[in-house]
Amino acid sequence: MALQIINYLSVFIVFSGGFIWIRPGMNLRGSYLILAPLLIFFVLGLRKVYINKGFLIIMLILTVSASYNISIGKNTLVLLLKQIIGIGSSAIFFYILMRINKGNIERLLKIYLNLAVFIGMVGLFQEFSYIIGFKLGYDYSFLPSWRLYRLNDFLLKINSIISEPAAFCYVMMPAFFIAITGLTGAKYKFLSKWKSGIIILSVMLSFSATGYIGILTSIFLVFYNYGKIKSLIHGIVIMMLFGGFFYTRVDSIKLRVDDSVGVLSGKQTLYAANPSTFVLYSHALIAYRSFKENPLFGSGLGSHLISYNKFIGEVINTEKRTTFLNMEDANSLFLRLLSETGIVGLAMFFYFIFKFHIFRKNDPSGYLWVINNAILVMFMIRLVRSGHYFNGGLFFFVWMYYFSSKIASAKSLRQDIHSQIEIIK
Repeated sequence: MALQIINYLSVFIVFSGGFIWIRPGMNLRGSYLILAPLLIFFVLGLRKVYINKGFLIIMLILTVSASYNISIGKNTLVLLLKQIIGIGSSAIFFYILMRINKGNIERLLKIYLNLAVFIGMVGLFQEFSYIIGFKLGYDYSFLPSWRLYRLNDFLLKINSIISEPAAFCYVMMPAFFIAITGLTGAKYKFLSKWKSGIIILSVMLSFSATGYIGILTSIFLVFYNYGKIKSLIHGIVIMMLFGGFFYTRVDSIKLRVDDSVGVLSGKQTLYAANPSTFVLYSHALIAYRSFKENPLFGSGLGSHLISYNKFIGEVINTEKRTTFLNMEDANSLFLRLLSETGIVGLAMFFYFIFKFHIFRKNDPSGYLWVINNAILVMFMIRLVRSGHYFNGGLFFFVWMYYFSSKIASAKSLRQDIHSQIEIIK
């Protein structure tokens, strides 16, 4: 019973994005109020700290390179320590969580899915309340960092108790992938049809470009994993149809696509673009300039804020645009890794993705590939949209991805040994 409570509290960190108290110089996240006491409890109770050796080596490399950048004035100790403490505590916490559950990722996944269904139900209730004009049912502005996002006078963009629709989508996306695989005839179903419907509908009603990228990616990965050319072609056709539908029916997505194409083609100025396009494109230009100065190791963990202040004047006329967003996290995990960790950091990230990916036909369990690919979708949309290293319970998914691959490899090895024994007999 105690372990179950700990598990639910720990996994709820994934969905705690609406609980952020913003203060000058520091954001106090609700996740810290759960993670910190539980981490202390783990350490005192276990009397030791579990740390993954591979993670430790990676952090050592990144810390050494960042320290060098501090010595030459391209980073600061405060910015580095914020990332080391945040990444380190989050990674160690969720790694210990996996260890005390003895690698039982199915147990933790079920808790995540239960919470995702609840969060999705709140989101649908939010939409229904908005339609009928019940303000208490859709306006959760009592949460410290929550905002209301209206699509039009009739519909809003669902974000449930999460801070924004995009953040709602990337914590819901693993559940979305699992929901659609359950509707494709997969032999192992994690969710009932009605629960799958709640998750799918809530993500659709977020009207988030990030969410729709995740939907298209999920569709592609499902067909790709079935490994048939015919299925893959079907997947591409379905993606194109969905993409066309989103573009023609959702004005905010059409605006972002048109602005992005206009800016890239030179037919539109960056100043005239919508805020999302402006933020992403300006950060891309800044990250590229930072990368050119430090291509191998980047400018160090936490340094994008310094790079932003250094290069923003080269990218835009700051007198014409005075509002700047996501200055610390680059608005994209790919751009932030490019800026702060260079080729080495990006190489380590993509090595991790490919090394521990499970293709359906190589999965002896028949279900671990679903968990693994569900998390892969979330990684992919975070590469595009969210540059924060540890919000949204990122390391919960990192270790789920890692352990799903390890368990699949162990099952495959046992099957190979069993087959060899049968041959010997």
